[in-house]
Amino acid sequence: MELASRALQTAFEENLNLNFYCTIATPENIKYLLKAGDIPKNFGLLSIDIDSMDYHVLEAVLVDYHPQVICVEINERIPPGISYILPKDTNNLPRDSTMISSAGISNYEKLLHNFNYSLVALEYNNLIAISNDVASGKEYIICNISANDLWDKGFFRKMDWREKMPWNIPFEKAWTLPKVDCCNELKRLHKSLYNFECAIDP
Repeated sequence: MELASRALQTAFEENLNLNFYCTIATPENIKYLLKAGDIPKNFGLLSIDIDSMDYHVLEAVLVDYHPQVICVEINERIPPGISYILPKDTNNLPRDSTMISSAGISNYEKLLHNFNYSLVALEYNNLIAISNDVASGKEYIICNISANDLWDKGFFRKMDWREKMPWNIPFEKAWTLPKVDCCNELKRLHKSLYNFECAIDP
């Protein structure tokens, strides 16, 4: 609440045209929230970081809206080439879904390509994508980068990820295994660390 109060104070002092909603964003209500805020179908930036249904919320938005730039939190513990999406069945989810949230980068790659976006950057677990329509004026070129290269350079090869994200260290060994073994180890870790049985597939 403190951060929200500060944001409201800043918006007031800077005379910013902002709307704040004290609610939980879900795949079912996100379009109603955008409509209530009078958000146009095409707008500038969409940022999603809700530590749970990030993937499903993004998918629901993209059905009717087309932001130019998207920043969304991935589950960096799922390496490229492995499929994982947090299930929509919230009845069976732990109260804190932070460590099992969102989806793997390969799932986002497929989703965003389907909606005409290019992946351009990954900063630890924040994936940046740009609409291919942005380049239609040919003023500049968007370079689509593969999920594999982004995860490798934007997370795995960063020298300080262990310091900044120590909760990921138990998963490091799994990332070096062949895909099937990696999936099995990730399932084991999710079960032992978070008591959560999840579908992780090559």
